[in-house]
Parts: sequence; structure tokens; C-alpha cells
Amino acid sequence: MSKSEDAPKRTVTIDTETPGTEIFIIDANGTVVARSVRTLECQLPPGLYKIRYRVGDYVTDKLEEIPVGQGEFRISTPELPIITPAPLPTAGDTSELTPAKFAAEVSRNADMHQGSGGSLFIFVRADNDEKLDNPASGLSLHTFDGALIGDFAGAHQSRLCSGCTIELNPANYLLRARVSGLPIEQTVVISPGWQTQVYIRLADKLGPRALSERVASESGAYTNDSADRWQFQLSESGVMLVRDDSRKQPTAMDIRWTAAARQALTAGRSRAAPNREMMSALLSGKFENPMLGIYAGHLLALQENPDMDLLREVVDNLLRLVGYDHPDVTSLLIYLRDPRSAGRYYREPPMLRASWSILVNASTAENDLRAPRSYASRIGASLWGAGPWLIWRTPPAEQDQREPSNTSDAPLQALIQQAVIGKLEPELDALARARKLACELTPTERVLAQCLISAAKQIKLAKELTADADRRKTFSFVYQISRFAVDSQLLKDTKATVAETFTPDRLTRLTALPYSTVLDAASTLAQKLASHSTG
Repeated sequence: MSKSEDAPKRTVTIDTETPGTEIFIIDANGTVVARSVRTLECQLPPGLYKIRYRVGDYVTDKLEEIPVGQGEFRISTPELPIITPAPLPTAGDTSELTPAKFAAEVSRNADMHQGSGGSLFIFVRADNDEKLDNPASGLSLHTFDGALIGDFAGAHQSRLCSGCTIELNPANYLLRARVSGLPIEQTVVISPGWQTQVYIRLADKLGPRALSERVASESGAYTNDSADRWQFQLSESGVMLVRDDSRKQPTAMDIRWTAAARQALTAGRSRAAPNREMMSALLSGKFENPMLGIYAGHLLALQENPDMDLLREVVDNLLRLVGYDHPDVTSLLIYLRDPRSAGRYYREPPMLRASWSILVNASTAENDLRAPRSYASRIGASLWGAGPWLIWRTPPAEQDQREPSNTSDAPLQALIQQAVIGKLEPELDALARARKLACELTPTERVLAQCLISAAKQIKLAKELTADADRRKTFSFVYQISRFAVDSQLLKDTKATVAETFTPDRLTRLTALPYSTVLDAASTLAQKLASHSTG
């Protein structure tokens, strides 16, 4: 690649028209010579450049030649790498029932009436049209008390798609999907006056190549219960909010903008957070899709030095739109240390992992923001997958009503001591290999066990490094004998790090569990270890 060094620089402009899109201009030496978000304007010498467009973890590269000349040179934007399961409306009028038209029709008419004041629209789209039960089969909606509200096995169908609308009271609900092992769950929030739209991809894990290699004689429908074949991609779900009274459908721009912001939040790309100019434009539009504002607020909160005034403005606008009961908005109040967050506790988990992180980091051993014995307090050991959404395996039934039975930290301290002296790791390994139902570890016990094993390995490594260093010294035998009484500085530092890890507040953040739950897990884990060793 080359460029004319003698020619004057030209003004180069790029407008992706999509917030959350990062732009990089890379020269012939591989150096990033300009970067921005959504729009970019800079002065560059004529030559050949690579323009990189990044949306979350996805990138698109395009070579562009900036010619010699005068005046502004505009670079057109290629198809951006935006991934969304929501069907994009097609331009022009067509008689064909497209996925977007099907979604619009189903979302406007409720199939079930389980309340009033808000609604939920579920849309599932399968990867291919091979014989398959209803794509939404395997999805169901519940209250956090366990009551079934609706099963989506009977949702409307159109080719690869299925959809269903339920009228509901504004509240938090549990969306459950059957997969291999325990079902996975996530929160869906219904806000007053809004329809929450959830778009889900049903992935064919065999893929198109494996599908083409299937023998022609094989027949029969594949159900969504075939966990080795189909999988709900909840981590990639798209969520929109539309006015419940008008049921105005999201435009292609709404879908793309929201998906781009979701991808940026998934990847933790805080640089992609809208700046004040972009946010002002969004705010002037009154956030007709509040999910875009929620994503933008959490992207701002991820920044090293966020614009707190801008974040407060975003949150105030969101509160006016969806109220004070949306957990992913009120979590931002906690982040801002806003007085309006005082005394707020969460019985149900939020929708976003970013909100969950705020709750966990703001919780202490003495004041956990997850209400005791609530659903939110029980899922920390069962988190599942990756992505922007907080998703978890269904907590074991036997834990649902169990209250913490132990308030003493003696069992925990005993386990920590065993880990430090190197006894715990082999005992836990033997317990894990035991085929006794009574010795099986619960998710909370397993999380605590992993923390203890990690601490044991740190101590073990420090001892090995110390021994190796001692063997290299003159009169090494003296050092080796002295280690029975005096720790090396490395071992002292490692033990101090382990001790800091197991302070109540640090352990609460590390495990994502309330401290009372950790103490309870330590008590039952110690009992199982004792029972196994004597058995």
C-alpha cells in the first residue's frame, strides 16, 4: 500500500448512522491513524487505507483509496456486522407474509390475558425449515413463585417462525427454556404502558453442512426437546420495548441501533458508549425504545471516567418512561449512589449481567442488596453462558425453601485452614468422585469448593517456588530446614492474599452469593467432607 506524501491532505468523513459502531482507519504500516464512534472526520494524505468497523466483538474491514484532490471525501459504510434475531422490515409493499409482517401481526393481538397494563411478545426463529415442532416449544413463562403463566408450545407459526403475545400486569417474570440438563432461565420485565418484545434464535447445532450430509431416507420431526440438535440462543436474544397502546412496530433503524448497543455491552466496549452529542440526539427523541437508553446507560457506567451528569440525565429520562420498578434502570441509581436507591432490595434478578455486577459489587456481608431467601439470592451459583443477559440454570428444588441454617463462620474458617495446609484439595477431589447421593455437592457448595481449591493451589505453588529457590542457594539445607518454622516472603504474601480473598465482603463479590449463603454452604460442605471421610 502506498500514498502520495506530497499531495495535500483531504478531509475524510464517515457516518455509520449507528450508535455503538467503532470506526478505525489503519494505514499501510498497520497503525491506527484515526478512530471514533459512529461518525469520524479527520485529515489524511491520499493513499490506500483499511477501514475497520467494529460492533461489539464483530468486525468488518474494507479497503478504501483516498484519491488526490480537493474538498471533502466521503466514505460509504458497508453492511455492518450487526447480529440480531429480530426480523428487519423490508422496504416496499409485498403480499408475502415476511417474518417481519408475521411478527407485527402477532404482536398486535394478545393470545393470552393474564393481567393488564403491559404485555409480552415472544418471537422465535429457527435456523432452517427441516421438519420441526413449533419453534417456541420448550419455552414457558412463570412467576417467581413458580406459577406457570403460559407455555409457548402452541404459539402461532409461519414457516421458520413462531410468536405469541400475552397481556400481563407490570412486574418481573421468569422466562424458562428447556435445554440439556436443568432448564435455563432469565428475567423479563414488563413495564407499565409498554410491550416487551423478546426475539430468540433457535439454533440448529448440526449446521448446514451436517444437515446436507444426512441420509435422504431419514425421516421424522425433530422436537425442541432434542437437546443434541436444537438450542435456544438466549444469550443472543434481542429485546425491544414498544408503546403498548399503539403497538407501533420497531423500525429497521430501531432494531439495528439497539442490537449494536447490545453487542457493544456484551463485549464490554465502553468506548462505544454514545457521547454527549449522540445522547442529546437520543434524548431529544425521548427514547421511544427505552432498551437503547438502558444499554447506553450501562455502557457509560463501564467507562473509566464516565460523564456522571450525562448518565444522570439518561437515568432520569428512563425513570420517566418505565418507572422505578425496572431493575436495570434502578441498578444505575445504585451505581450513581443516588439517594433514590436507598433501601432498595431485589427479590428478583435483573435482566442484564451489567446490572447484576452492580448489585453484587454494591453488596456487603452485612447489607446484601438481594433480599434474603429470595430468587435473586439463590441464583449466584447457577449462572450460565455468556452475553449481555443474566441467565442461570434453574436452582435445585430442594434449595428453594431452605433458609440459612448457620450463622457461625467457624466451619468456613476451618475449611480455609485446611486449604492453607494442603489437606482440602485431595479430600474435595475424593468427595467429587464419590458416587453417593448424600455426598453430591450443591451449586453453592461447588462454588465455595472451587474458591477453596484455588486458594490451596496458590499456597502449593508458593511453597514449590520457595523450595526451588532455596535449593539454588548456598547452604540450601539450612533454608530448607528453616522453612518448617519460617515462611518465605513469597509464601507470606500469598497467605495474605488468600486471607484477603476470604474476607466476608470480598467473598460475597467473588462468589456472587450472599454471605449467609456462603456460611450455610461451608457448614454443609464440612458435614459432607466429614461424612465421606468416616464412611
